[in-house]
Amino acid sequence: MEKKNGCEFCLPAFFHSSSMHEGHHHETENATVTFVKFQQCIYAVTCHHVVEHLDKKRKELNDGWQTLTLHLEQVVLQLSAINPNNPEKRQDIFRTLRKDFSGEQVDIVIGPITDFHWKVIENKKQKVPIDLDSWSEPRWSEYAFGSAFGYPTDHKENQGKYVATPCLNVTAEVVSRLSAEEKKITLFSELDKPHGFFFSGMSGGVIILQHDEFYDIAGIVYEGQPGGKNQHNTKNANENVFSDRSILIKGFIITPEIFLNWLIESGLKNA
Repeated sequence: MEKKNGCEFCLPAFFHSSSMHEGHHHETENATVTFVKFQQCIYAVTCHHVVEHLDKKRKELNDGWQTLTLHLEQVVLQLSAINPNNPEKRQDIFRTLRKDFSGEQVDIVIGPITDFHWKVIENKKQKVPIDLDSWSEPRWSEYAFGSAFGYPTDHKENQGKYVATPCLNVTAEVVSRLSAEEKKITLFSELDKPHGFFFSGMSGGVIILQHDEFYDIAGIVYEGQPGGKNQHNTKNANENVFSDRSILIKGFIITPEIFLNWLIESGLKNA
């Protein structure tokens, strides 16, 4: 069976001022957003640490107009609007999940996509959503490998007047327990040779479990290591956690029940 290409479910989301006065080039930071269909509505999903980083940029640059953007050929879609309570600042479409009983922040945010904007995304980029309305239980016990898909920051390049942003497919062994009752999924492999890739920017991408004969969509990426060229992937100064041969992907498992809970926790649906 041909492997499923998870890039069809997601797009890079670039960090920009809404005026884009800083320009767009291969060093422009980005994350990944994945599109999900649930109860006939389309949502954009990414990670909480992505919007945290956006808020940090707003403060560091003293620019309340910093926003996440989708580039759709000649169309730029800003994932925010003018804040009605503060016209000097953008208000993101994303809603944060409530913290759990231990005070831990679930690293997921969700934003609704209007029908109009979805048609633009669909037509310009031929994207499709993960369809939780037609979900069936994954064959959890059948999988030894999973693939993560997303857009790494460090592997863009300028091509004339355009910026090429590749969607990376990262495949590794499943090393965590798999079931609809689990909350997280972990992929890890140690290769024979250096792979030469960094995974920062893939946060918010999709994880697909791959089999020779079938596949199942399993989760949303929230961490990838090695992270970025300028990040120190170490526990301390003397102990390396990840080598240039390592692949580590962590994600949150996604099912209709889990996604409904996320929507309730974000305030986008009533309990």
